[in-house]
Amino acid sequence: ALSIVKKYHYLLNLNNNIEIGNSLILKFKKEELLENIFTNYYEEKNSKFLNFIEKFTIRDDDKIKKMILTLYNKLDLKYDKNEYLDNYIKNYYQDNYIDKKIEDYLKIIFKKINKIEENLEEIRLRSDGDYYHDLYESLEKLLQAKNYDEIKNGLDISMPRLKKGMDDIKPFKETITKSINDIKKIAIYDNMSEIKDSILSTLPDVSIIIEIIKKLDQEFQTFKKKNSLYDFLDISKLAIQIVSLNKDVREELRDYFSEILVDEYQDTSDIQELFISLISNHNVYMVGDIKQSIYRFRNANPNLFKEKYESYRQEIDGYKIDLVKNFRSREETLNNINYIFNYIMDLEIGGADYKDSHQMVFGNLTYNENKPVNQDYNFEIYHYEQEDKEYTKDEIEAFLTASDILDKVNKKYQVFDKNNNILRDINYDDFVILIDKSTSFDLYKKIFEYKGIPLTILKDETISETNDLFLIKNIFVLLKKIKENTYDQTFKYAYLSLGRSYLFSLSDTTLYQTIKEDKIKESIIYQKIKNLLIDIDLLTPSLLMDKIIKEFNFYEKLITVGNINEAIIRLDYLTSLASSLSQLSYTYLDILDYLEKMIENKEEIKYSLNKEIKNSVKIMTIHKSKGLEYHICYYTGLSNRFNTEDVKQKFIFDNNLGIITPYIKEGINQTIYHILYKDNYIKEDISERIRLFYVALTRAKEKMILITSLKDENDEVEEMVNLDTRIKYTSFASILNSIKDKLEPYIKSINLNEVELSKNYTIFSSTNIKDMIEKSKEKISVQELNSSDILEEKAHFSKTNHQIITKEIKEKMEFGTYIHSILEILDLKEKDISYIPEKYQKYIEKFLNSDLIKNIKEANIYQEYEFIYLDNQTKKQGVIDLMLEYSDHIDIIDYKLKNIKDEAYKKQLLGYRDYIKTKMNKPINIYLYSIIDSVYEKIN
Repeated sequence: ALSIVKKYHYLLNLNNNIEIGNSLILKFKKEELLENIFTNYYEEKNSKFLNFIEKFTIRDDDKIKKMILTLYNKLDLKYDKNEYLDNYIKNYYQDNYIDKKIEDYLKIIFKKINKIEENLEEIRLRSDGDYYHDLYESLEKLLQAKNYDEIKNGLDISMPRLKKGMDDIKPFKETITKSINDIKKIAIYDNMSEIKDSILSTLPDVSIIIEIIKKLDQEFQTFKKKNSLYDFLDISKLAIQIVSLNKDVREELRDYFSEILVDEYQDTSDIQELFISLISNHNVYMVGDIKQSIYRFRNANPNLFKEKYESYRQEIDGYKIDLVKNFRSREETLNNINYIFNYIMDLEIGGADYKDSHQMVFGNLTYNENKPVNQDYNFEIYHYEQEDKEYTKDEIEAFLTASDILDKVNKKYQVFDKNNNILRDINYDDFVILIDKSTSFDLYKKIFEYKGIPLTILKDETISETNDLFLIKNIFVLLKKIKENTYDQTFKYAYLSLGRSYLFSLSDTTLYQTIKEDKIKESIIYQKIKNLLIDIDLLTPSLLMDKIIKEFNFYEKLITVGNINEAIIRLDYLTSLASSLSQLSYTYLDILDYLEKMIENKEEIKYSLNKEIKNSVKIMTIHKSKGLEYHICYYTGLSNRFNTEDVKQKFIFDNNLGIITPYIKEGINQTIYHILYKDNYIKEDISERIRLFYVALTRAKEKMILITSLKDENDEVEEMVNLDTRIKYTSFASILNSIKDKLEPYIKSINLNEVELSKNYTIFSSTNIKDMIEKSKEKISVQELNSSDILEEKAHFSKTNHQIITKEIKEKMEFGTYIHSILEILDLKEKDISYIPEKYQKYIEKFLNSDLIKNIKEANIYQEYEFIYLDNQTKKQGVIDLMLEYSDHIDIIDYKLKNIKDEAYKKQLLGYRDYIKTKMNKPINIYLYSIIDSVYEKIN
């Protein structure tokens, strides 16, 4: 699309230097334009606008602005957005349209009444005539209702109580009660007139919303055209405009492409489909699987696939080829998946008639030639009962998963190596843990580290909550404050943040004295800021950002904090942002404004990193796993409830129902459109959740293990779980519960008393300590101090140095600090030092080859383990450079530059040993290691 727009730009009177704009700049510009529009409406005292604001705001209009932006973004997905809005009132407020929607609303109610009749008939067949007669009489007015007013009058129901011995009809009566309550929840209008009047009363509000959106769009498009900055959606629309309005271009493209191949067709959006239809000529080959359509939030429309599949199977406008053979997984795995989805997926829920035409067929016959006789590859559900609240579900499931992985590795579980066509012992690399949400990933990291299992977290990172962003932002704060000669509290916070950071690593005492004695202008931080202020008004944001990174030695300092590649990606993004702002003639103050908005709004600017640890278990979300495969897959977090926040919004846009707004009647109320939207939304959402579950289970090559706490279900599952049951799914666990009686052969009950659960992972975890350190760098809280705070003596293990040092000693100390920083982050098992500067490599290599760590592959490794505890009411603290936990002992190793004979060092390490003794019941050895001399000494 971009190539078409660049080639034919002149047809739309556009510049040929069109670029994809920075999404953050475009987002903030849109917000700025909307803010100006609101300001103008207020100044003009626009009555329609003010009435709208008065109705739906309490304190401020921020929520209204967010709502307008959300509606704008949804409407922007329509190619014919302007035409749609121009005709909106005429189309959506016609009597015929409203009457049709009222009919749809009544159909929902009558469907529930039909369900009451079905259950009443079951009761008639199972009970005596007297009880059935009394029950029917109580429901008769509702059952005979022909319109809304009669339904409303029939809801005053008092059903007869069940008599003893009627247990067999109890479930049917409970279903009737539930259906009546469901009707009462949606039959909330006094009469038929209120239903229609409530819809018509929203006309003024919808009119002003459309007016604001059109104004915003006009101004935003002007900005984008003037600066030749567009997003991908704009480019798509411009390409469609060129092709649809210019026959010669359209025919040129149709003749140019002999074939058009579309992969992942189930994730196609309406805009993409329109573009393809314009340039195609009965030459499109689409590959997809509707069962894997899981990107509705990215505007994927699975109905496009569904409609083509149904028409092509009848050879209307095309034909289908079913690729049903699966070569990824073992026969047992495929049979298990088919077994589950035969019950829960069909055309109505899920979008595919699974049992009829979507079952997978086993294709990789080499699996059958390589199958250990003593291994069962059928899936298992590890069911546990959470008897108390000492451990959360996430903790229990993480420990269960870790224990099972260790058990399989220790017992040399066999998996099939396709590359070498052999069975082999399982490795950590062969396992994956899939969870729908990433909120518990850090917990798993800590527990797996505690259990000695390497774990790689595969997820996108977010720039907006990183220390680099805070540091860059605070540098801009200082630039502004010093230029304005303003030394207020904000200035001090920014100054302290920089001083404490890895850029300077100044102590709180030093920083406090600098501020207290008014010596800020003598500090190195102040001098660097002053250097940046030279000719600042002549510098573009891009040049200034480059100057900042150079002046503060960002790249050189990054070695001290690890994750260098990650930090470079973040700095590159901020540099790119500055470059984009430069093209718009913005100043350094605009950069500060953008950085502050990024932090305040917690903008999700994501980036991916390949931080994979060799031979490690992987943990990721289901969306992240799409297209990947692993020998054994664990599925945890199944009880997490599905997120349905979208349906709770007051203002919504829906392709079928348009702009859904509330109305005012003794408060804010919802029209029937919200009920219709909710009914359809839940159906679509559950369908996508079932497809997501399918994607998760099909990642497994050889075995699936689901870990959850199931509930007791008494109902027998028929050929297909009924619609009413599936529409109430609230989690993946609820899906399993609905077919629990069919899953009994695969359920393995776990006794938690036999699982090694422990809270020690919260203490004995280097990850936990590193997280605390990182968080302290990112968000610094500053307290007012007095001299007594600074002078308070703190007992600690670490040796204190009061010497005045020479330049030579200083250089040696810096050398030692650098080596020490490398050892903090080095993978001691892999021992890869190729990226370390050559002059340091020999010192690192000697340590890695020393007898001290010759058995390190058998150990749990804790680097930079920080601890704090009370001893006789005195707070003590320290950091263990390296701790190695073996099955029968622990080694504590402390790095020193040269001298390892100092008694103060020995006292320090004995303190370390005393602390670890309180946590671990194992013999402890302590060693001092000299970096320069490459020797060590054991301390007794």
